[in-house]
Amino acid sequence: MGNSASAQQGPATEQNQPYFGVRISAELLDSIGRSDEERAHARHVVNQDWSDRERVLKRTFALHVQKMRNEHQEELRHALEKNERENIERVDKYIAALRKRDYKAPERKPVCEAERLQCLDCYQQNGTNPVACRKVIEAFVACAEAEKEEYLERAVRSSGA
Repeated sequence: MGNSASAQQGPATEQNQPYFGVRISAELLDSIGRSDEERAHARHVVNQDWSDRERVLKRTFALHVQKMRNEHQEELRHALEKNERENIERVDKYIAALRKRDYKAPERKPVCEAERLQCLDCYQQNGTNPVACRKVIEAFVACAEAEKEEYLERAVRSSGA
């Protein structure tokens, strides 16, 4: 090819084979075409080739950047989902612990329930004459007083006095 084209040995490829390339110079372009029109066409082809390469490289780079963004967003989404699952588990454990410690008052049977019901029945039957319910009311009051005394005795015994 003479002086206008020089073969260059570049970096070795993966198969350890030498790489040879051709540098296109203005002298080479001038020697390719015989007329000015042919030389202009050759320069246009070379410039077009570089424009195409640049466009392909830009598109490839843009696709690579988009792929990296998508991968990063996917990793971020997975990390956030994992964090959310861990937080939900932690809150569920905390709720379970709180429920175990939740105070439940002991269930007590109503005091003097029979006497109370008798009082209500009497008032319903004798709505215009509540004095007629005097004996039932006295039984209810006596029962309540007895329960109060029993409660106070238990309180004194449990306090240790």
